[in-house]
Amino acid sequence: MESPSEQALAHSLESEPSEYHYQEIAELRVSCERILEGLHDRIDQGSYDLIVGDDASGRIPTLILRNVIKEIYHDKGFQIPYTAFVAGSRFIHEPRIPEKTEQLTQRIKKVGEWHDGSNRALIVTDTIGGGLSLKPLYDALRENNIEYDIATLSLAHMPEMTDEMRERVEQSMGGKLYFGHTGVPRIYGRHDLAGVEKTPEEVFARPHRTSSTKIARADVKKLSTELVDWYHQRYPDDIHGGREAS
Repeated sequence: MESPSEQALAHSLESEPSEYHYQEIAELRVSCERILEGLHDRIDQGSYDLIVGDDASGRIPTLILRNVIKEIYHDKGFQIPYTAFVAGSRFIHEPRIPEKTEQLTQRIKKVGEWHDGSNRALIVTDTIGGGLSLKPLYDALRENNIEYDIATLSLAHMPEMTDEMRERVEQSMGGKLYFGHTGVPRIYGRHDLAGVEKTPEEVFARPHRTSSTKIARADVKKLSTELVDWYHQRYPDDIHGGREAS
């Protein structure tokens, strides 16, 4: 239950805050910068037509990266990527994986209007351990012949990531991997900030908004704006131009 002070703060957030209210979100900046540096070439080419967020903990980083990519694509005249959220499959019972994979396959097929056969999807999550949480999703993308990259804030259970380890992970998951750091971010498990809740067998998470969710969205907006400014300073020659929007 939210405290009266949280409820009052949520009602007062009519513009971007001057300070962060949740350090769990503020501290995502470094990881997001590292991910955006890795994604720079893809972003600069307008490669992504689809962004898929892994609910529930992955919703916050997905919203941040979506906002940044959307702003950059707008500046470059690219078509804005379609964004979808699906329930992550961490702790799913293995016999349920084929059923969920088929449901996701059909869902992705329905939103296939954006896909012209030449571009790719970006999967966004907060933490990758063994990769099982994303398996139904990347199998569904494969079934639809869609190539994809994977962006995660962190790699759990990995004190370091060697080139050999990265190659094995990418081969297992079937996509290029971009990550911010190793370890588990504090945003992990903060479903109250994400505003959704789910079970691993579900395809979509269910809304569960609180006053904390509204406060978190203000922090997301603030960090997204700061990252767009950082990106333009980091890559000043890329502010305008690029391929022509289709």
